[in-house]
Amino acid sequence: MDILDRLGSSLPRWDVAPGDLEFFTDGGPVAFWERLRAMLRGARRRISLATLYWGTDAREAQLLGDMRHALEASPELTVRVVVDYSRGRRKTPNGNTVSFLRDLARAFPGRVDLYLHRMPQFDGAAAWLPSPLDECVAVFHFKAIVADDEAII
Repeated sequence: MDILDRLGSSLPRWDVAPGDLEFFTDGGPVAFWERLRAMLRGARRRISLATLYWGTDAREAQLLGDMRHALEASPELTVRVVVDYSRGRRKTPNGNTVSFLRDLARAFPGRVDLYLHRMPQFDGAAAWLPSPLDECVAVFHFKAIVADDEAII
């Protein structure tokens, strides 16, 4: 048994039939953006996002509005957002990820959670680096979006 077989039999996984996969090949970023917005607006049970950071400009405000719409339409909907600890706290002219998402979490207590993932490399002296120098050590740079039973990775 080779290493891939061992990993496949011992680690968590999702079995997905090839016909259930969809690749974004047409429409470019505009098609991706529209699909993402539709997923968020249409979610009824869960939205989970993992990303380096959440921007604070108009496009990200649209996504925030889409999630707010879904939360208002579906009382059972929960939202979980995971962002990098360092990048999520970096200041911009419009605030930062935490300040941008705070109002949504306050408007829907117990239904919206924001998590800051701190990379293990920050144990010790690296923890004292100021922003944005701390991002040179390590960042959680992952992109995954789940809305109900749809996922974009």
